[in-house]
Amino acid sequence: MKILYKQSGKNERENLLASHGIEDCYLKRIVFSKDNSSITKKSHSHRGYEIHIIEVGSQKYEIGEKIYELSRGDVLLIPPRVPHKVVHSSSDAVKYSFALSILKNSGKSFDEADPTVEIIRVGEDMIESLESVYREYNLKKELSLVLIENRVFEILVSIFRRVGFEERAACGTSHEENAKLELAKGYINDNIDERISVGDVASYCYLGEKQLGRLFLRYEGVTVAAYIRNRKTERVEKLLSDESLSLKQVAEMMSFNNEYYFNAYFKKYYGMPPGEFRKTLKQ
Repeated sequence: MKILYKQSGKNERENLLASHGIEDCYLKRIVFSKDNSSITKKSHSHRGYEIHIIEVGSQKYEIGEKIYELSRGDVLLIPPRVPHKVVHSSSDAVKYSFALSILKNSGKSFDEADPTVEIIRVGEDMIESLESVYREYNLKKELSLVLIENRVFEILVSIFRRVGFEERAACGTSHEENAKLELAKGYINDNIDERISVGDVASYCYLGEKQLGRLFLRYEGVTVAAYIRNRKTERVEKLLSDESLSLKQVAEMMSFNNEYYFNAYFKKYYGMPPGEFRKTLKQ
């Protein structure tokens, strides 16, 4: 038996599974010909879920008064506190086994929907995904754990959906809208030293100016022009704090035609010329 994946912790910022309400997740690969002596033969249960996926051969489980027969591509989901035991394994049996807990009513991604013992049939894609996890485990490269964790999460989501877990609806910004908004903001921030217009930003994002404007008003609470102006003034403030730069140099770096236009722009939004503002930074 080899533990291919062990969830590193419950810190949502650091762990993909934890951020969606999955805890204490293990993924094991069990080879009957090598691990038979250590396989539990007695009926037992767990406080979390067990998920068994047959890669090679077959197995039989006794759960309650029923026998569940599994072969390659079969997935057996056993809910918490349900007694079960293996009653037969073929001599060539190889399986992947998940153990995990799901936070109930936590506001995370998944909620149980009257969980019962279930067998589902999965395609070769899932078997190949598990085999790729095993290959990555054996590679033991710097990014192997990251790749394994993402693949484990993908496999679990696919199983949860198949067995009827309630997945929370997406809320807030849609993926596409969020992507376009971030694309626009990135373009503005990357080119803030240049003379960029709303039209420039809209063209870069393949949007009309009105469409772009609605996105910014909805999610940023300001117009595109105001967002550009705010980022530009922030950049000017930072440059003015560097006393090694003259006002002329700051104006040139921010693509103003000359100091006069720079002074007029700054005074319009700060109520004082940039020279005076620089003095206030020393106080």
